[in-house]
Amino acid sequence: MDHPILHHYAQMVNYFGELLGPQYEIILHIIHPDGGSHIGAIANNELSGRSLDAPLTDFALKMVQEKTYLEKSYVTNYKGVMSNGREFKSSTLFITDENNELIGLLCVNFDVRAYESVADQLLTLIGSSKQLTSRPVDAAEPLENFAVNIEQLIEQIVPPHYLDPNISLTMEQRLEIIKELDEKNVFQLKGAVSDVAKVLNVSEPTMYRYLKQIKDQ
Repeated sequence: MDHPILHHYAQMVNYFGELLGPQYEIILHIIHPDGGSHIGAIANNELSGRSLDAPLTDFALKMVQEKTYLEKSYVTNYKGVMSNGREFKSSTLFITDENNELIGLLCVNFDVRAYESVADQLLTLIGSSKQLTSRPVDAAEPLENFAVNIEQLIEQIVPPHYLDPNISLTMEQRLEIIKELDEKNVFQLKGAVSDVAKVLNVSEPTMYRYLKQIKDQ
């Protein structure tokens, strides 16, 4: 956490975590100059189960790669989904330095289930048969997938049949998987090469050869 302003945002994480309550997860992601990242502070992380070692979400990676912060200061009220189906309403504030370089993300994830449950109970009390249910996801609407580690992020991106341990993947299939993960910026995450190598049952040197082959295409 080199930049002084990030220390202030780290304090804000705990402050807003207590102020807003346990239905809100607050996370400060520190963005490294080389494109990597780590979590600098987190509050109420029992909502997602993530720890300080958790990676950026796929949507956050996409925003970093596309430099969304150059067009807007924040993105609000997009849908986030955990691997267990738990839904959040999420928002992200982009933190930039004096040179307008991205140095951090302040993310707020709101657990909508508690309030949907209360609303359903109120509707029941007034005799209404209508219940609040999650609306279908619009294909054009941003969707964020939460992962507690890189392995889970891989599972969210790669088709399940490719991850079956009983199936022997061809080199072409491995390259297809690695290309997909590269396009999703997964390899920007610390330790991603090693974790993907384990999932694909190949060595790290082989992974680097595959990555070079993809970059050279």
